[in-house]
Amino acid sequence: MSSDPTAMTSSVETAIDRLTAAMRLMIETQNTQGKILMEILRLAQPSAEESPLEAAMAEIVSALRDQTAVLERIDETMASIAPDVEAGVLRGLAGALGVDEAPDHPPSEADAAAEPPPPPPAGAAG
Repeated sequence: MSSDPTAMTSSVETAIDRLTAAMRLMIETQNTQGKILMEILRLAQPSAEESPLEAAMAEIVSALRDQTAVLERIDETMASIAPDVEAGVLRGLAGALGVDEAPDHPPSEADAAAEPPPPPPAGAAG
């Protein structure tokens, strides 16, 4: 076997150096992650003073409650004006079609189920 022992030693040393550098980076990463986790745990503990995160979350909750109340009022308003809008549309449609008066109420299911009048016979002058 005529392999050069110095070449083999050099490649082994290079591999060991690379593994050592990788291990150092891994340990540094773990140390950083440990510090981050410690800070998260520290912030998660209840404290006598209010943290900026708690204040921001309280503001968000308050704004969401206000917006929910406004949306509920809008929903109530929309529900109460729906019949008025429908009646207005029917009056406008009756006016556009030249009908003298629109019904005061929307058509019932019986009205909708009634058969339309038969079409005029073909070739009849209109």
